[in-house]
Amino acid sequence: MAYIGNKLTFASVVALAAALAWGSPAIAGEDDELLQRIEELQAELEALRGEVRESREAADEAREIAEVATQTAESVYSDANENDTTWHIAGYAHAGAVITDGDSEDSFLFGGFNPAFHFQYRDLLMFEGEVEITQTDNETNVELENAQVNLLLHDNLTIAAGKFYSPVGQFQERLHPAWINRLPDAPAGFGHGGIQPLTDVGVMARGGMRVSDDMRVNYSVAVGNGPRLGHGGVELEGYASDDNGNKSVSGRLGFFPIPELEIGGSFMTAELIGPEDHETETLSDIDFDLWGADFAYVRGPWRFRGEYLTAEATGFPVEEEEEHHEETFFKTAEDEGDGHGEEESLSEDTEWEAWYVELAYRMSGLSEHPIVQNFEPVVRYGEYEVTGGHEAEEQSEDRFNVGLNYWFAPSIVLKGSVEWRDFVSDELEDETRFLIQLAYGF
Repeated sequence: MAYIGNKLTFASVVALAAALAWGSPAIAGEDDELLQRIEELQAELEALRGEVRESREAADEAREIAEVATQTAESVYSDANENDTTWHIAGYAHAGAVITDGDSEDSFLFGGFNPAFHFQYRDLLMFEGEVEITQTDNETNVELENAQVNLLLHDNLTIAAGKFYSPVGQFQERLHPAWINRLPDAPAGFGHGGIQPLTDVGVMARGGMRVSDDMRVNYSVAVGNGPRLGHGGVELEGYASDDNGNKSVSGRLGFFPIPELEIGGSFMTAELIGPEDHETETLSDIDFDLWGADFAYVRGPWRFRGEYLTAEATGFPVEEEEEHHEETFFKTAEDEGDGHGEEESLSEDTEWEAWYVELAYRMSGLSEHPIVQNFEPVVRYGEYEVTGGHEAEEQSEDRFNVGLNYWFAPSIVLKGSVEWRDFVSDELEDETRFLIQLAYGF
């Protein structure tokens, strides 16, 4: 605008000078040239006025666009406030068959349907729950696998409360879903009825942090109702209530010396209600302690991992030689009156030891053929040993698997495996099994 003002002033001065000089004979000969110059200045002035009009129109248009954008942003923000919770459904399903030369019959298997639900409120809170639906003969079984509320306090800290997967080891928390597990079944001692804790009910703190450009650590610490004594040994699945005042403490510390390798250590300690001490006529307190280590190397087509767990239950009362007790009992949360529960197979100090190593290789590392690259051979060997506990000792076995997988998609896999089971107990016959499984993660 200052520029336009200067132009107008200049034009006025020129016009005034021309008027004063109009009557001067000395300049009369230059009338035509002066008039032409005035016309040029007038034309330039009109052009400047046009630019001003266009600038005003552009400013008005920009103002209207800004107002519309502001209204749109306010509307989006309002909608976001009204819909702070987001959710989705995930999970997996699997089915298969088993052929064996052992005592059991060849059979098709409906492995299960596991829908999982996730609800999140902004970046503050997330609920996750998973239900397992299986079938045994003509009965349909529905179990709550986990249901926990996660409070997202910090990038390095999350507090979980409810029923959660045990932080001990890797297999149960990270690998047990059928479409993630590289073989159709769990390693010996790491599934239901084994020594690896499956779930717990309580509170857990977990998180991770970077200590250098390539080095990270993660941690989990949980306090829960803990395990109980049950048929066959220690039942390591989460109970909705505690049968004593002692809570279990468990956790895991993971360390990444390089991005492809994780090394972890785990523990659990708890106090269980044991059989009746016949000297004091009170239920005994059993100390249960578990320690473990694991590693996982994942790079390109390679998957190499292993786990080791050792546990012991000590403090069982010693019976006098002249006395004979056909049954021992333990207390449960449902006990009434005399404080006695179901018959218990453990009556003396017991130790457990379980370990496995597993190697898988995706053929995409060797070939880009659209079919060949989807194959994945797998080898796993593991041992599970129980000493003491009488009936529990029959669970001891050595297990060797050789498998071949075909990946139709990143979460759809057809698995076939030959499994050799060598039982330590003379009462069980060794067996060879062929397992096939189709799993889909969604």
